[in-house]
Amino acid sequence: MINLNNPLPTCAARRIVPLTIEDSQRLKVLLELCSDFSMLINGSPPGERGAEELLMDLPPGKSMDDKLVLGIETNGGELAGVIDLVKDYPEAGKLFIGLMLLAPSARGNGTGGVVLSDLEGWARKAGADKLGLGVLAHNLKGHHFWVQQGFQELQRKPPRLFGCLEGVVIVMEKNL
Repeated sequence: MINLNNPLPTCAARRIVPLTIEDSQRLKVLLELCSDFSMLINGSPPGERGAEELLMDLPPGKSMDDKLVLGIETNGGELAGVIDLVKDYPEAGKLFIGLMLLAPSARGNGTGGVVLSDLEGWARKAGADKLGLGVLAHNLKGHHFWVQQGFQELQRKPPRLFGCLEGVVIVMEKNL
């Protein structure tokens, strides 16, 4: 079993903090900054309740005790990114990354790799033996990032709708 109560990961580049429903407005601002991602994934800008949905959404059979949403803050305290995590999903020992999203100003400069590396160390200490995720096949930059970070493809799910766009989810994992 993964223990989400371990001290949060530390990151040399940014401060990592837990996000709660009280952070909805801050998260909404980040999602609006990242509207390019929302357009890529579901063909529309982020919805009015996107932040709350991200903070509360769970896969089947999971509870809020299984979920942790982390904010990646700049030195000025603004959100530069978010990581949505679910423990022991879809199997015991796997920490599932539901979303890792960086603001445009934090992309392409190594921040994602540094944050992920720090997350991996934290996940090992918390009891995880694998990281898992799903990336849409048409998210070429995202898929490329995960492959560069050592994630391997497990399977491709049949196409389904995400908003008004159809997509194939590539299920990936990385052993820790």
